[in-house]
Order: sequence, then structure tokens, then C-alpha cells
Amino acid sequence: MSNSENDNTIKIPADKLIEALFHAKQCEQHYATQESVDNLKESVNYRFDAVDKRFDDVGKRFDDVGKRFDDLNQNLSNLKNLLIVFFGAIFTAVIGLILKGYIG
Repeated sequence: MSNSENDNTIKIPADKLIEALFHAKQCEQHYATQESVDNLKESVNYRFDAVDKRFDDVGKRFDDVGKRFDDLNQNLSNLKNLLIVFFGAIFTAVIGLILKGYIG
């Protein structure tokens, strides 16, 4: 070999070359393609949608329980009104019997 050929040659120890190749591959792993970003975004959105659906289902259950309490409250109110009318009729009958005894 001539001196000009030696000037174009770079000598790198094998361990340094292997280390450089491994580091080059590690750097490549940090680059994400738009497709992988889109896939990750879609996956995350799918999971959030599933969680939202579960919360909607829980909300519907709470609404159903609330409706049942409203129905129970209405039934109790109707019962209270019925008892007022019933005791009013009994009171009127008792007063009528008392007055009838004194008048007649």
C-alpha cells in the first residue's frame, strides 16, 4: 500500500465499533412513526371511551335509584293525604255522634 491509501483509512478498535453500532440502534428506537403515534392515540381514546361508558352506566343506575326514591316519596305523600282524609272522616263521625246524643 502506498501512503495515499493509508491516508484514507480510519482505524477503529473492534470494541469501540461494536459500542457505536449498539448506541446507533438505541437511538433509532426513540423515533416514532406517525402511524405508531396514531395507533397509540386510538388505543388511549378507546380505553377512555370504555371508562366513560362505565361511568354513564353508573350514572344511569343512580338516576334509576333517584326515580325510585321519587316514586316512594310520592306514594308516601299519597298515603299521608289518605290518612288525613280518613282521620278527618273519623273525627267528623265522632263529633256527629257526640252532638247527636246531646241534641236528640
